[in-house]
Amino acid sequence: MPGVEGAKGKDYDERQTGVNPDYDSADSWFSLDMLFMVIERFKNMPAMAERFQRHGRMLPDGVNYQASWMDIDGSKCFQIMEAPSEEVLGVWLGRWNDLVDFEIVRVLTSQDYWVQAQTRG
Repeated sequence: MPGVEGAKGKDYDERQTGVNPDYDSADSWFSLDMLFMVIERFKNMPAMAERFQRHGRMLPDGVNYQASWMDIDGSKCFQIMEAPSEEVLGVWLGRWNDLVDFEIVRVLTSQDYWVQAQTRG
């Protein structure tokens, strides 16, 4: 089912440590991709579970799953997804929107937020 895996995406350690050797500038540890909190409200759990068992998460290129949590009754899933834009994330949403209602919130790690707040003055 979407949201039950516990694996973290490839950039997790970079955001936590602030170190990414692939970038050169002082503030380069900011991810080039955006983070999104995706809140899924399931319309048809049995059909959604069946599709996930058959096809997996069905992520398009450029969208990376980070982590997820389920509410206690299993009717909602809260996922952190990484994507270059909300439009690319929308391709994934379109593959599930017949079975799931989505709410998308653009988020930053706390560390990224406070560094950006300091640079804004």
